[in-house]
This record gives sequence, structure tokens and C-alpha cells, in this order.
Amino acid sequence: MGYQIKKKYLDDEVISYIDAAGSNAQAGAQSYTDAQISTEAAARAAAEAVKMGTSACDLMDRRLLSIARETDASYARLIPSTAEAMLLIETMGDRTWEVRERLRAVVQRIHSEQRMAFDFRIAATQDELEWYWRLTNQVVARLYSLRGESRPLPFVEDFAVPPETLPDFIGRLQNVLKNHHVTATLFGHAGHGQLHVRPFLDVRSASDLRRMSDLALELYQEVLAVGGTISGEHGIGLVQQEYMPIVFDPVTLQLQREIKKLFDPNLILNPGKIEIPALFQRTVVTSAVVSASKASEMSR
Repeated sequence: MGYQIKKKYLDDEVISYIDAAGSNAQAGAQSYTDAQISTEAAARAAAEAVKMGTSACDLMDRRLLSIARETDASYARLIPSTAEAMLLIETMGDRTWEVRERLRAVVQRIHSEQRMAFDFRIAATQDELEWYWRLTNQVVARLYSLRGESRPLPFVEDFAVPPETLPDFIGRLQNVLKNHHVTATLFGHAGHGQLHVRPFLDVRSASDLRRMSDLALELYQEVLAVGGTISGEHGIGLVQQEYMPIVFDPVTLQLQREIKKLFDPNLILNPGKIEIPALFQRTVVTSAVVSASKASEMSR
């Protein structure tokens, strides 16, 4: 278990963060139970932070933190090797004293009172703030350079749940992955309940291709069960469109088609995108492989 909590302020000269990172587990092999407990704990900490008026709260899991430590010596010095998850929390204020009060309050609540994080970091310069916020973009790109037959595939990208349900939902998500014997990396905007999940699968394996469709359906069902949406940040795309019928009722889907015809009667704008494709597997697998390939190219 472990996280980072980070704070930013509108005062250009006073930019402070808390980066809390920590875990009770040792580095090395990690069980599903360990991963579930640590990410759920991070989600609970995020919920506490949001209650205190934070403006942003991002979560990264153990795998991403390991990559960060391996690829950048400066991250290796600051992120404990036993960290299982990290939160980057940002809050804003108009005056220095206001910023510092909020900073102390969040540290007191999450680190001292609730014991949700075992460690934290404080950054007080613009450079430090930007350095931490670059972490996610740098590390996620490197996911695709990992060696092995299984690759992180973005075919269940971008779902979102009510923030207050996130700790429970992470448990549901981990159980689905466990039932399918699949590992995944997880990051996202925890304060808003929005997550990016990248299961590790081998697209050359027929069994893994079948597992993709089952995983996607079960995860989306869990998302809907807690009142969430299958696409919270980037909109319905080629990957998610197969599942529109489980999100929208037939009347709503037909209304969307009618709106499409009204503004695009000749169907020349993104042709076919509003229609539900007949072949789930072809749509999902092709999109996932193309997305993974592009991300891999970007990381080189």
C-alpha cells in the first residue's frame, strides 16, 4: 500500500505538494490480495482528499512506480521501493497561508490520523510540481517497451465510476481480473472516479483473444453496477461502441442515429461509427492492437 499526495497552488511562488508513497508489502512477487488492498486503500485516501477540496487526485499502481524507478534515477531516490500505489493530489489557494493550511490539513488527515499512507514528500517549487506531473506520461509510454509475450492492451480504457464508489469498484475490478487469471496496470484520475486499466494479454493467443471479450463485458457490467459509465474522458470509440447496447436503451440508441442523420444525412462524417458493429472480436482486437502499436512507436 502506498501513495503520493500532491498539492499545487495558484500563487506562482508557493507551490507545495505532498507526495505520500508507501506499502507494508515487500518488493517482489505480489498477490492479487496485496494489489487489491493497496489500490483500495489508495482509493479511500483519494476520497478523503476530495472531501477536503482538492482540485485533482491521480492514482498510479505498483507496476508503473517500478517502471519509474527503473527509468529515472531521480524517481528511484524519491519513490520507496515498497510502494504499492501512489496518489498525486493537487489543491489550489489564493494566498500562501491558505495553501499551507490546506497542505497541513491533508497531511494530518491522510498520513497522521487515518494512516492511509506511510510516507510523503513535499515539493515547494514550480520545477518540482511539473516534474511530478510529467511522471504519468513518461511512465505510461514505457509500458509498451516491456519485454514479454503479453502486452498492456487498452481495450477497457477510460471507464468512470462515482468517486465515492471507487474503493468498492477497485475490489470488483481486481476480482474480475483474478477470475480470468489476468494481471493489469491501473492509473487514472481517482478524485473523479476515472480509471485507465491495461490488462496484459498476448494478442497472438486464441485463448487471450477470447478472454478479451469476456473481460471487457464483465468489467463494464461492474462499472454499470456501481452507477458508472464505460467512457468517462475520451468518449465512445471503436473499442467501446460494441457495448453501447448495455449502456443505452434502444430508444436512446435510435435517437442518436436520428441525430446523426439530421446533421450528416449523407453519412460522410465518421461513416459507420454510430452503428453497432456485428463482429465484436474483430473490432476490439484490431483497435487494441493498433492502439498498442501506436503507443509503442511513441515510446521509442
